[in-house]
Amino acid sequence: EIFLPKRWKKIENSSSKSVAINVDSTRNFNLLFEYFDIKINQDNENRDQVATNFINEITRDVSVEGQSLEKAGEDNYLFSFYTIENNRDEKIKNHIWYRICVKESYIKIVSFIFTYKIEFNNIGTLYYNKINDLIKSAELN
Repeated sequence: EIFLPKRWKKIENSSSKSVAINVDSTRNFNLLFEYFDIKINQDNENRDQVATNFINEITRDVSVEGQSLEKAGEDNYLFSFYTIENNRDEKIKNHIWYRICVKESYIKIVSFIFTYKIEFNNIGTLYYNKINDLIKSAELN
């Protein structure tokens, strides 16, 4: 569960298990998160190895910067990084987090993506710090 400020406008989509949040409409700061499960066959792998394999798979063809992996309990992990994408005449910064919980036969995942234009990097960094703290304090069971 994650507790977000009430003034952030939420649009929930229960069928796709996702939520879009407009954090700051004047600067177009957006946060998207979605929940999903992936069935796995552990084949004697420990949970750390399962989480590492998942991370390697999702970042295989992506240029990531500032990556960090934190173990948040026996079977919980938080993987984060950011990317810069060129979108027409604008550069967009995407901060991405994966809360990962490795179970016996599946991985429970909540992904978060916070996006903003690079021109608003100073304010974006302030929001990033707040969102990062909220995600780190959230629990995934």
